[in-house]
Amino acid sequence: MGSTVFEVTHTTDLASNREAFRSTAGITTGFQSLYTPGLHPQHLPLLIDAAAEHVSNDTPPEDGLLDDALDVPRLHAPVPDAPARKAMLGAVLRPHTRRHVDDDVAGKLVAANMADEADPRRRRTPLWRPLAAVARSGPLLEPPPLVLLDVALDLPLQDRHAGRVELRLEFAAQHGPRDATPRIPPAMAADEHEDVLHVLHAVQHLAYLERDLELLGVTGVEDKLQKDVKPSLELLRNAGVKIWMLTGDKVETARCVAVSSRLVARGQYIYTVSKLKRKDNAQDHLDFLRSKTDACLLVDGESLLLFLTHFRIEFISVAVQLPTVVACRCSPTQKAEIATLIKEYTKKRVCCIGDGGNDVSMIQAADVGVGIVGKEGRQASLAADFSIEQFHYLTKLLVWHGRNSYKRSAKLAQFVIHRGLIIAVCQTMYSIAIKFEPQGLYKDWLLVGYATVYTAFPVLSLVLDKDVDENLANLYPELYKELTSGRSLSYRTFLIWVLVSVYQGCVIQGLSQILTEVHGPRMVAVSYTVLVLNELLMVAMEITTWHPVMIVSIVGTFMMFAASIPFLGDYFELEFLLTLGFYWRVLAIGAISLIPPYAAKLIGRALKPPSYRKVQST
Repeated sequence: MGSTVFEVTHTTDLASNREAFRSTAGITTGFQSLYTPGLHPQHLPLLIDAAAEHVSNDTPPEDGLLDDALDVPRLHAPVPDAPARKAMLGAVLRPHTRRHVDDDVAGKLVAANMADEADPRRRRTPLWRPLAAVARSGPLLEPPPLVLLDVALDLPLQDRHAGRVELRLEFAAQHGPRDATPRIPPAMAADEHEDVLHVLHAVQHLAYLERDLELLGVTGVEDKLQKDVKPSLELLRNAGVKIWMLTGDKVETARCVAVSSRLVARGQYIYTVSKLKRKDNAQDHLDFLRSKTDACLLVDGESLLLFLTHFRIEFISVAVQLPTVVACRCSPTQKAEIATLIKEYTKKRVCCIGDGGNDVSMIQAADVGVGIVGKEGRQASLAADFSIEQFHYLTKLLVWHGRNSYKRSAKLAQFVIHRGLIIAVCQTMYSIAIKFEPQGLYKDWLLVGYATVYTAFPVLSLVLDKDVDENLANLYPELYKELTSGRSLSYRTFLIWVLVSVYQGCVIQGLSQILTEVHGPRMVAVSYTVLVLNELLMVAMEITTWHPVMIVSIVGTFMMFAASIPFLGDYFELEFLLTLGFYWRVLAIGAISLIPPYAAKLIGRALKPPSYRKVQST
C-alpha cells in the first residue's frame, strides 16, 4: 500500500489553485473513495475535483479501525484546522494490493475531533511508538508499504480531564509544528501542565512529519470586494466622512478586508484588542490609544462589550479621535448601540450601511440608513431610508445628490423666509404711515396671488439649481466636506437674508409712499408691482446654473402677472398704469432695492470666492 503525505495551507487573501492538485500523481491516481474527517469544508471541493471523476464521500467505519477488506484510499486530517495555524496536515492512502494492516504496526485511526474516550481500545493503543516510527522512515513521499498514517492526538484522558479536550485540541492546532518554541499558557493550572506536555510531545512528532514535504497546492478563501470599493472609501474620506466597519467576521477576516479595501491606509498601524477580559487591561489599552491617535483600532466583540460596560464614555471619546475603527464579531445589538453612542456623544449625523438582516437594528438606529440589496435578502434595504444595489453608489448618493439636496434646501428655505418677511415689512411700513389703523396693505386676491401664482413657481424652481456638475463633485470631494461648516445655512446667512428683506421692504414701501401717496390705488399699484418683480429678479440673481424649467417659471410668472393686471381694477388705478410716471417709479424703486444687495454679493465673491468658483476656474 502506497501513501502520500501532503499539507494543505490556506489563507484569506490568495486565490485557490486547482491545477496544483490535479497535477499531483499522488492524488489523482487510483482513487475510488475519499473520506475527510476534520478537513476544512472549504478545501474538500478542491480535493474532490482534483481526484478521479467518480469519487464518493464514504462514511468511515464505526469503530474507526482499518480492516483487512479495506482497498480504497482514505484521506485523514490528523490536526484540526485553526485560524491561527492556517495549515492542515493530511495523508492519502493509495491501495496497490489487498493487504492486511497489522494492528501492532498501523494502530488505529482516530478522527481529528478526538473520538469517544469510552472505547477501551482507544486508551490502550500506544500512538507515540508508531508515530515515531513514521518520523524515522525518511522522506514521507515514499514510505514503507505498511505504515501508520494517523497522527491524531490521543491523549490520556481521565474523567476529571474530559472537559478539557477542546482546549487541548485548540492549543495543539494553534501552536503546531510551525511554532518552533511552543509555550504552555501561563494562566493554565499546575495540574494541567502534564497533559499539555503530552500535546507538545505530539507536536514535536508532527514537526518531523512536516519535513521534506512537497507543496501540492494552496487554497484561498476570500470575500471578494464589490466594484469600486477602494476608490469609494478613498473619496468618502476626502469628503470628510469618518468610516467605521462593524462586522460579524473574525479578527483575521476583518483585518484582511480592512487592508484590501484600503479602509486602513498603507503603513498605518493597526492596534488590535481581542479577547479582553480584565478591566485594568482595558484601561491600559485606552491610555495607549490616547497617545497614538493616528492608529487604526481593531477590536472584537468580547473586548467591545467590556469597553461599553465599564468604560463607555472613555472608549467613545478615544475612538472618535481615531481615523478608523474596525469592530469584528459584533452582534446586531452591539452595532446599534455603537451607532447610538456615536450620535449621542458627537452630536453629529450618523449614516449606517448594511446588506443583511443583522444590520437592520443598526440601520434603524442611525440618522440615515442605507440598505444594499444583496444575496442575503432585502431586509436591510426595506428597513433603510435609501436602498442601493452596489456599495459604490453610496458616493453618488452622498457627494452628488446629498450635496445638491443640502444646497438646494438651504437656498429654498432662505427664499421662503425672504418672500414672507419682505411683505411683512411692507405691511409694517404702511401701518406706521397710517398710524396703525387696522387696515391691510394688500387685500384679497393680491395677498393670495403673491403667495401662490406670482412667486411660488420661480422660488420652487431653485431646487433644480447646481453650482458644479457631477464630474467636478466626484473630482473634488472636498466640496462636500465644506458642507460640515454650515456656511450654506447658518445664523450668519439667516441674518443676512433678514437684513436684505428688511432693507428691500423698507425701500419698496417707503419710496412708493413718498413718490405717490400714503394710501390709495396708485401707491398699491406701484408697491405691489415692484414687490413681485423684485422677487422674480432676486430668484434670477441667485441662480448658478440655468435650467429650462427656471426660465419658463420666471418668464411665465411675469407674463401671468402682466396678463392679470386688467382684472385687478378693484385694487389698482388702471389708467395710471398706462402713464410714464408709473414705469419710472417702478424702475427707480426696483433699482434701489436690488442693486445694493447684488453689488455686495459681487464684492464678497471677488474678495473671498466660494470653493465651487475655484474648482470651475481650474
